[in-house]
Amino acid sequence: MHKNYLAIDIGASSGRHIVGWMENGVLRTEEVYRFPNSVQRVDGHLEWDIDSLFANVKQGIREAFAKYPNIESLSIDTWAVDYVLLKDGKPLSPVYAYRDDRTQAVIPEVHSILPFAQLYARTGIQFQPFNSIYQLYADKKDGRLAQAEDFLMIPEYLLWKLCGVKAREYTNATSTRIFDVNAARFSAPQDMRAEIRAALAETGEAPATDADLINSIYHSLAYCYGEAYREMEAVTGQHWDKLYIAGGGAKNATLNELTAHYTGKQVVALPIEATAIGNLKIQMSISEGGTV
Repeated sequence: MHKNYLAIDIGASSGRHIVGWMENGVLRTEEVYRFPNSVQRVDGHLEWDIDSLFANVKQGIREAFAKYPNIESLSIDTWAVDYVLLKDGKPLSPVYAYRDDRTQAVIPEVHSILPFAQLYARTGIQFQPFNSIYQLYADKKDGRLAQAEDFLMIPEYLLWKLCGVKAREYTNATSTRIFDVNAARFSAPQDMRAEIRAALAETGEAPATDADLINSIYHSLAYCYGEAYREMEAVTGQHWDKLYIAGGGAKNATLNELTAHYTGKQVVALPIEATAIGNLKIQMSISEGGTV
């Protein structure tokens, strides 16, 4: 009998439980549970409903074991940068979402203590206003960090709730009508659609319809991918003929075509559940005595 493994893959808009196994040298998977996930705006801030997330994690596990009783192991992956502060074994509310704008005010102060060039040299992580260091400093400024007794990233918190063991995973500890998709104004606007329309209006090319707006977004994203690809080639001195796209974005044929246009590369769409597949393969490797 083959061994079954359970990957719990949670994104910012949905989560899914996927059972995987090896059959004649081929990885087979089945999605056994899916649930919605979204940020909530409370008192002007964006938060995660961490209790609802955990409830769905448990319900998905029940459904997975109901269909596959001989599951060997399970693991959880989520988005990066967000975390849970703990006191007396309980979360310090709220559990902020990465798109909350509370970090904007503290970024200059963080860089005055640790200039970004030094920060980048130490971590290799590109600047994003929602990086954990800025979130933690915001928590320090408002006193939340002083109240906390411990700190776990989102997947580590959910796993701790399941098994009672606190562990820190290494990679989580390290995390035409063109407009600049990286502009700070798009970090956490009250209304993303309105903000994009306003940005385009400032260029004299306000979209007349929703279709025009979507077209602008697609072109802008693809253009950004092209710029990033060329920068990567310039920095590494290497050149590639293909760009592999994995995850949910791989389903968007229009964006893939535009990306091919702006990068000048062949775009290859990989499986949409790439993160879950990686999750399963790591579990299988560990089970067989391998290393990660």
